[in-house]
This record gives sequence, C-alpha cells and structure tokens, in this order.
Amino acid sequence: MFFTFLKYPLVLIVAYLVTYTLTPLLARAASALGIIDCAGPRRIHDKPTPRAGGLAIFIGVLSSSLVLFFHPWYQEIRGMFAVPWWSTYLIASTLIVIVGLIDDVKQISPPAKLAGQTVAAVVMYLGHVSVSGLLGYGFPESLDLIATVFWFLVITNAFNLIDGYDGLATGLAAISSLGLAGTMIFRDSALEALFLLGLIGAACAFLRYNMYPAKVFLGDTGSMFLGFTLAAVTLATNSKSTLLTSMGVPILALGIPIIDVILAIWRRSARRILASLMGNKKTGGVMAGDLEHIHHRLANSGIHPRNVAATLYLLNAVLILFGLISMISFNYAQGWFTLALLSMVFIIVHFGIHVELQDSGLIIVYALSKRCHHLVAKSLRIAVDLCGLALMLLAATLLMNPQQPLEVNFSIWLDHLPLWAGLPFCCIYLYELVYQRRKRRIKELKRLRTQPAIVGIVFAMAFSLIPAHTDSLEVLLLATVFAALSLGFLSFSRRISKFLQALIISHAASAGEQ
Repeated sequence: MFFTFLKYPLVLIVAYLVTYTLTPLLARAASALGIIDCAGPRRIHDKPTPRAGGLAIFIGVLSSSLVLFFHPWYQEIRGMFAVPWWSTYLIASTLIVIVGLIDDVKQISPPAKLAGQTVAAVVMYLGHVSVSGLLGYGFPESLDLIATVFWFLVITNAFNLIDGYDGLATGLAAISSLGLAGTMIFRDSALEALFLLGLIGAACAFLRYNMYPAKVFLGDTGSMFLGFTLAAVTLATNSKSTLLTSMGVPILALGIPIIDVILAIWRRSARRILASLMGNKKTGGVMAGDLEHIHHRLANSGIHPRNVAATLYLLNAVLILFGLISMISFNYAQGWFTLALLSMVFIIVHFGIHVELQDSGLIIVYALSKRCHHLVAKSLRIAVDLCGLALMLLAATLLMNPQQPLEVNFSIWLDHLPLWAGLPFCCIYLYELVYQRRKRRIKELKRLRTQPAIVGIVFAMAFSLIPAHTDSLEVLLLATVFAALSLGFLSFSRRISKFLQALIISHAASAGEQ
C-alpha cells in the first residue's frame, strides 16, 4: 500500500527538482543569448529579465511523465493516459514550445503564432483528442474539428494573455491543475491526475523564481505550453464523462484566464469596429496588446503587484471549489454549479465589464446617430427581445426541473422554444405594428409591451394543454415562472432603451456643439 501511494509524491518531486534545477541555468543562458524581456509601458519590471522559464517547465513535465511509463505502476493504473495519447501530446506540445521559442527570440507575427497553435491543435485531434459533443449531442467530424481547435486556441491564448504579472499565469496553472486533478480522480482517471501532479510540481518550482519581483519569466514558450497542456488534459477523457465533469468543472478551473480572454476579444473587437465606423483604419486588431486585462485593472485599483496574483489565485480557487463540490454533492450538483457560474458573472461584472460595455455602448451610440438609426434601433430591439425571451424560457426550464441533468433540460428547452418564446415575441411586435398604424406615440408603446407578452404566454399555455397526456399543473407552473421572468426582462430592457436614447441625445448635442 505504501509503495502504491509513493508514485504520487515521486512524480511531483521529479517535476519539481528538474524544473528547479534547470530554471536558473536556462535563465543565465537566455541572458547570454539576449532572450530577455526589456522594461516598457506594458511591463511592471524596471530591468531586463530573461524569459526562458517555459522551457524548464516543459522539460520538468516530460521528465515526470517518463517516470510513469518506465515504472511498473503504469500497468496498475486505469486511465486513458496511454503511450498513444502521450506520443500525440509530445509532438503537439513540442510544436507549441518551438513556436513560443521563436516568438521569444525574434517576435513572430500574431497570425503566424496562431497558425502554429492551430497546427498543434489539429495534431491532437488526429490523435483522437477532441470535444466530441456537447449537452449529449455528438458533433459531426467537421464541427468536432472546429470545436476542438477552438478549445485549444482559447485556452492556449488565455494563459498567454494573462501572463502579464509576476507569478500570475504559473500560479493559476498550478491551481487549475490541482482542481483538474481532483476531477480526474473523481472520474477514475488516475494517470491523468498523476500527469497533472507533474505539471503542479513544475509550476511550483518555477514560482520560486517567478514570484514578484520575478528573476525569470515564462515567455510565450511557457504560457502557451501551460495553456495547451491544460486544454489537452481536459479533453483526454471527455467522451466518457458527463457534461459537468467533462466541460463544466474544467471551465470553472480555467475560469480566470477564460474570463480574461473573452473580455480581451470583446474589448478589442469593439474598439476595432468603432475605429472602422469612425474612419480610423490604423487601430490594432484583436491580437493587439493593451493595458486593460484583469490584472491591470486590479493593479490600477491600488492593489500591490504581489497581491494582484494572490487575489486572482483566490478567486480561481473559489471557482474550483464550487466545481468540485458540485461533483461530490450529487443531489445539489446543478445548484452548486449554478452558484459557481454566478460567481464567474460577479467576477466579470466587478472587475472588468465596465470597459467593454462602454466601448460597445459607443458603437451603438455612433450607429444610432447615423441616418439609419431607426432601422438599427429596431433591429437591435428585436434581437434583444428575442434572445431575452429565449434565455428567460431556459431559466424557467432550469428552475422547474432542478434535479434533471443539464442536457435533459436543454432538450426540453429546445422543444418548448418555438411555442413559448415564439408566440409572445410575435404578439409583442404585432401589437406594436397595430399601434404604429394608428400613429400612437412610442412612449405609449412602452407601457403596453407587457400586455401582448402575457397574451402570448397564455396562448402558449393553451396550446401546450391540448395533448391529452400533458400535466396541466406543470404547464401552469411553467407559464407562471416564465411570465414572471419575461415581464421582469421586458421592463429592464425598456429601461436600457431609455438609457441608450439619453446617450444618443447627449452624443448629438455634443456633436452639434463641436
């Protein structure tokens, strides 16, 4: 029994010692070869710092993996972490490391870096590591390939983008690996858990040199390798797991980097669109760097650089804790998972979304201030109402069936969507059309929007009660919950419309003064 348990600390120690020994040696070599990160406006350090830590972590992780393959324990452990998977991963991760090294040495262009990441993701797909499906629905090969490449690109670049503060990407990778290791043990995939222990050991060893003030950086080599590895491991046993264990907990475990990359894409895309609308073609695209990441905003709020990483460590650990509790507590899994998702939403709103909302609002204001503002406003309102009703129906379905698996609720929602969301939507806009023909003022329409929605929900309830086998009490409860959520949403959306209208008036007034 003791020797069986010994494999866990052995893998951890091998990765730790190899990385701990190689990091200062590679740092000195990088300094001699000029592979350094100079001080600048997007840096918190004030002196040149070598960036060769990623290679040390890569070698440390591979060394710990060899312990598994060349020891008799390998035959005793169940899991999909076999030689074919590891061979595929070795090829793909080596390609990622090569792309990162080239970028660290001579700064390759973002499209070239993205192309290298895509090739590595395709290699993993060809090695039968893929998303496979979602919510119980299997993907066709073409869609599965796209989803797999997308997953690898998102996670790889999430860690690449968040590597902007000392110890941040490395510490988040270690914490995420710890949460994922717990997931793997729960899924009876001990080999994957052991592999993640090697990643934890390597990351912890590197943190000794990477914490503020850092003596050596990960570089793109390390940040991309960490993200790519975590993306690969989360898909290793995806086909044999439920939605919660295969994708739900990994998304929570990688929550902070995922939030940061989503906000970055949103923010940069919005600024690119706004610049294009205003005739400025020189603004950088989605891959252009900025100083608006989550860690930058925390630092700008007055938090010490050493505490920026610690704050994000804590937030990510909380998300992981919620995810693991949802796996252990079967009866309340969906409730815990919902609480974790709400926590992610709170993090987004509290730490970042105000910048993205401001940029998106400027796009809407600028578009609505043009001659086509009536068409744009109408299209926007239709899209918001339709999406909002669909989301409120999904929320009502989840509240009505809290014990059902998420994929079952999703299927029920798809069945109800055309009738329960479609009829209220049609009633709202038919009602508006009648009042517009009678030349009623828009202000009067706002007070009347809830009435056609109720009429549509009543019709949907009536049609649902037609089949003889229908549970009338269940339909009535669904109608009540959906009506309450929908009316609240419609009231809120109208307030947003008034806010946008005020912005438009303010924008037009300022433009007239200029």
